[in-house]
Amino acid sequence: MEDRNYALNVIYDDYYKIAKVNIATGDYHFVKVSDFPDEDYLLQAKTIGEYIRRIGNSGVLHPDDRDSYIYHTDIGYLREKLSQKRRRMVHSYRRIVNGRYIWVTLEILAPKDYSKENPWILISWKEADSEARALEDALNMLSLIFHKILKINITKDTHEDIKVYTEEMTAEMGCSKKISEWLRHFAEYGFVHEEDREEYLRFTDIDTLRQTFKKSRDCIRFRYRRKTDNEFRWVMMELLPSLEYTDENQIIMLYIRDIHDNYISELNYQKQLERDCTHDMLTGMYNRYHYDKKCELLGKEKGTPTGLIFADLNGLKYVNDTYGHTRGDEYICNFGKILVGYFGEESCYRISGDEFVVLAENISHDDFEKKAIDLHSRLQKEDIPTASVGMAWSDGSENINELFNKAEKIMYREKRAFHCQHPDMSRKATQLLKEE
Repeated sequence: MEDRNYALNVIYDDYYKIAKVNIATGDYHFVKVSDFPDEDYLLQAKTIGEYIRRIGNSGVLHPDDRDSYIYHTDIGYLREKLSQKRRRMVHSYRRIVNGRYIWVTLEILAPKDYSKENPWILISWKEADSEARALEDALNMLSLIFHKILKINITKDTHEDIKVYTEEMTAEMGCSKKISEWLRHFAEYGFVHEEDREEYLRFTDIDTLRQTFKKSRDCIRFRYRRKTDNEFRWVMMELLPSLEYTDENQIIMLYIRDIHDNYISELNYQKQLERDCTHDMLTGMYNRYHYDKKCELLGKEKGTPTGLIFADLNGLKYVNDTYGHTRGDEYICNFGKILVGYFGEESCYRISGDEFVVLAENISHDDFEKKAIDLHSRLQKEDIPTASVGMAWSDGSENINELFNKAEKIMYREKRAFHCQHPDMSRKATQLLKEE
């Protein structure tokens, strides 16, 4: 008995508050309570629920811990966990003591003979030891990263909430005692983006999770969009086995973190890389790589009416040498805008420094001819035509290379005529005239 009393005294001294509580009625009395300045007001509470609420509303709790404290000490929550045969629950939080925040460990203990007929439990408070404080600091940092942390028993279809926003613990957001229902309701009630919903439901199906973790203990992840403050944001759900996991009692951890900003940046970067691969950086038009890929695709298709224009800028070297390359770049871009104005961005390509191609698919001969003639007339009305152009149309019976060759021949005839009229701007005039 002496040893027992010694042990009890050592443990007793470790706590600064111990209360015996009737969890059914809310009646309580303190076995031990330290002389803190705020205790007089708190002790006026008539029930343990009121006492706990007064702590939450007194301003002594760290703002980051208040909601979690209120949730985990709610009497309804404690009754529910005790009804699930939970005999010990621990929650840590920060509160002000003597003008500074300290970590406090709150522990709920139910005796072996706890029952509806004997609903008395013990609630104790003590300052956390150094290891616990370090762990809580680490968990607190994790809680800033993960906005939901659950311990899930997929064998029993239950969950223990380690960190959850208070507003999510409502029926309106699908909350249920069964984790399978909670995950399913969350999607069905519109909190998962409709484009991700079906895959989300497959991923979180509890029977699928049971089979998945029996096959492998690896962490599994799913990225989806969830509604937060009336907007959908990308989040990552991660599931991995708990240290308590066995195939007979499958306990896993669920973490959800917001990845929206980083993921959107990654998507934009990827889109920019893809655009750089397929677009000309100066004009923003499709480039030679995209043109070649398009020709490969059209070469496999038959019967697609296609109009093709091959254009070569006139006097680009003269403009660069006389006015500088900045003016030359403007010269290139301005002509690109002209082509896009007639045929649209999807049909226009810059395939080299001064060469452009238009590939107009599914266009009738009359429509193509009208646009092509309008383009040619516009260029010919200029004092010095910006480009020489050639055009050809096919009902789909000719392949794209044959169509290109036809347009190219017409363009070179016009190019030779241009150099004859403007020999001072020629860079290929002598060669072209000899070929003629």
